[in-house]
Amino acid sequence: MAKKHPTPHDRLFRHTFSHRSEVILFIKNFLPAYIYEQLDFRTLKIQNTSFVNEKLENNYSDINYRCRWKNSEREVLLSFLFEHKSYAADFPEFQLLRYLLEGYEQQLKQEGPCSLIVPVLLYHGKEKFNEATFFECLELPDPMFGRFFPGFEFIKVDLGKYSDEELLAIGGSFLASMLLLFKHKQEKEFVLNNYQKIFIFVKGYKSRDATDRFVQTLVLYIFHSFKIEREEIAEIAGDLPKNVSDMFVSAYDIAVKTGEKRGIRKGEQIGIRKGEQIGIKKGETFLSFDLAFELISEIDGLDNETIAKRTRMPLSIIGRLCPIFDNKDRAAAQYLMFDTLKKIAPLTKHDKQRTERILQKYFTK
Repeated sequence: MAKKHPTPHDRLFRHTFSHRSEVILFIKNFLPAYIYEQLDFRTLKIQNTSFVNEKLENNYSDINYRCRWKNSEREVLLSFLFEHKSYAADFPEFQLLRYLLEGYEQQLKQEGPCSLIVPVLLYHGKEKFNEATFFECLELPDPMFGRFFPGFEFIKVDLGKYSDEELLAIGGSFLASMLLLFKHKQEKEFVLNNYQKIFIFVKGYKSRDATDRFVQTLVLYIFHSFKIEREEIAEIAGDLPKNVSDMFVSAYDIAVKTGEKRGIRKGEQIGIRKGEQIGIKKGETFLSFDLAFELISEIDGLDNETIAKRTRMPLSIIGRLCPIFDNKDRAAAQYLMFDTLKKIAPLTKHDKQRTERILQKYFTK
């Protein structure tokens, strides 16, 4: 079964929750105190597993973290699920029950004890989340018959219940920016009037590389989801701090400028839009390569299938990329990136410069 192309929401969710620091912020701000007060955050580590099977992939994406309880060798699996749909399912516990069964079945196939799975559902729809459970809707002659129904709880984070001020109180983080945009999806005026808040995270991060990648992901998300015009993009960039503006324009170039020139050159009425789509696809490819190199270099033991899923890249490319990185073969890495990009559209000077910047981070000449 072919993998579905990731949505802009899914890509931004995965990028944000792949950062351990953002996950800790989320846990401390949205999970009950009786959970986070018992966690030893020093042991929190992302897992190369997913419990989303083919029956669930249209509804959810997930990222799993394993963490020890304080003063214990026992661990818990924190499963962060992102709801793809913009409306609330009537009884999401049925889908989550299938998810939990998949998770426990995977654990049973491995050696050692099973860890508790705590599902955390992030909902960003406009409709009010249905708080009623299916069990409450069952017609039973006596409550005692409820023992025959599988019962469990999950943590739901409904962004519609939080004010902008509450989300911003998280601090200048990738997480706060993502949650604000998810809450106000399809509200173009919110982006135009609040971009200073959306990009406030740049002040709190020392890593230029991490900030660059998040700005790129964020700009691509905004371009996809809010249909911001080029004049509005220029106005936003001009009103941001210089370092942010430079990153913003660079990311925007990927999504628009390269494609715009190609569209004009072809003289097609829809050429500009086609060109923009090409630019966006190339931008996503650059981000995927960057993330793939980061995962290979920083997380030991990740298999090719997991890297392919995390980066949304074909398994065949990851299969070539891993030995290239292990052998520190910069020339082969460049060839693979160029070859992948050329299948989207002819290489440009900007493509070559962007490739070189990525290779400089992970390969020494």
